[in-house]
Amino acid sequence: MPQVSGIVSLILSLNNDFTYLEVADILRKSAQKVGGYTYTLGQGHVSNLSWNIQMGFGRVDACKALIESFKMKAAITGPDRIFTTNTNFTLQNVPAGQTVSWAVSPTHLFPTTGRSGTGATAALRAMHSSSSGLATLTYTIDTGCGEFQVQKQIWVGVPDTGMQVDANYYPICMNEYTYINAFYDPYNTNPAGNKASDITNFIWEQPSGVSCFTAGTKNEVLACWFTNPDNYIVRVRAVNSCGQGALRTVHFNVDSWGCSYFSVGINPNPANGNVTIALTETPLDDAAKSVLQAENKGSREFQQYSFNTPPHRIRVVDIVGAERLCVENVPEGNSYQLDINHLTPGIYIVHLEHRNGTVVRQLRVE
Repeated sequence: MPQVSGIVSLILSLNNDFTYLEVADILRKSAQKVGGYTYTLGQGHVSNLSWNIQMGFGRVDACKALIESFKMKAAITGPDRIFTTNTNFTLQNVPAGQTVSWAVSPTHLFPTTGRSGTGATAALRAMHSSSSGLATLTYTIDTGCGEFQVQKQIWVGVPDTGMQVDANYYPICMNEYTYINAFYDPYNTNPAGNKASDITNFIWEQPSGVSCFTAGTKNEVLACWFTNPDNYIVRVRAVNSCGQGALRTVHFNVDSWGCSYFSVGINPNPANGNVTIALTETPLDDAAKSVLQAENKGSREFQQYSFNTPPHRIRVVDIVGAERLCVENVPEGNSYQLDINHLTPGIYIVHLEHRNGTVVRQLRVE
């Protein structure tokens, strides 16, 4: 069709480097959905465009095709991060004669004289040496057939306080090393200008009265040996080539009781007449701490390792689940006597119900 040939000529006059596949893509994307027909997404051979069996992708549109041509080749060159000195950003591949303007947001990160302008080059700098944040540079191009925008994200200034600061395990226990890690979003590997590779090092303010040292290639780890239960304050700041960011303050609670669990012993077992349930305070190892940090709080392992306070109820049930014995008011202490004289010989399950769940043990009655 002659009008299609003419539009293709216009596209190639803007940039004769377009391939025939790129030209075809421009025509499809810019086509008008006309004729009162229903155009269904993915119905044709291009999954992200709508199509109709009578009209195809629609009627070709010269103006929209030109805009799509501009958008396909337009690009902003410039760094991912800026400081307090002027840095140039340039909109590339814009044909002569187009009206170009630019603006940044949020504006508070930039001086009042450098927040908007005209032309393909924008000179940007941070408002202050302490400025910190993610900004967007937006170019608006008026083609005469309509406007379109091209954007680039830029990190302005020093690192922010959005890093995560976490201990390697919880609960934090006394008289062993706890490794506190500072890091940025692990799920976003390339946040513009504030990714881990842009951080040169971390600076820590260690908790008062605690022996600590830093580790890691960027001092991203603070290793501390806590000897007393307390609520401790740890502060850390990140550093990039612009300078030091603000301090991030984090509180860590060290408990005297939260670093062990009760292992359960039933003696004698098999038994008749009376049986003793003994609770032995057992330190949490790394595997147990990993279980306590897991999301599955209903697992048998979690309920076992979180058993660190005396049970509030002890129940004995038979193998079909019928309750045969229940102690509601469990006496204080770590040892309990149960009278099982009324139980007939067989297999029973002892339930020790505590604030975080239930620990079960098997009991054989002879």
